[in-house]
Amino acid sequence: MSLIPRIILALMALYCAGQALAVFNDPVGLGAWVGYSFEGASGRAEFLALYGGFFLGLAGFFGYGVIDRAWRAPGLCVLTVTMLGAGGARAVAIASTDTAPVSTMVLYYEIAFALAGAVGWWLHRRTARGADAPA
Repeated sequence: MSLIPRIILALMALYCAGQALAVFNDPVGLGAWVGYSFEGASGRAEFLALYGGFFLGLAGFFGYGVIDRAWRAPGLCVLTVTMLGAGGARAVAIASTDTAPVSTMVLYYEIAFALAGAVGWWLHRRTARGADAPA
């Protein structure tokens, strides 16, 4: 069972690295796809920092959780909580405004990522408790 949390973190590390590379490769095109417009250098820098840099940092964080057991629970916790927060905010936006279909698609990803993080976190905690139990 301890392999599943590592697989979840590995997949999230790859996903986040891919997102970061996509943002760095074509920030204007990717931004336009989700409805951003870049009115100046500050908007582009903000988009690169938030989506490119933050996703790259998450990729490293999740990736380190794959190799270091002590980072596994924090990585899965961060995955679960951030995806619940993002998904919750997106659900409110979808319900209260006229959003593009891409918003609904991204919401499905956020729900799936939150569920994967929660399952991985639960499995990791269950395995950790079993290792601490007296023989």
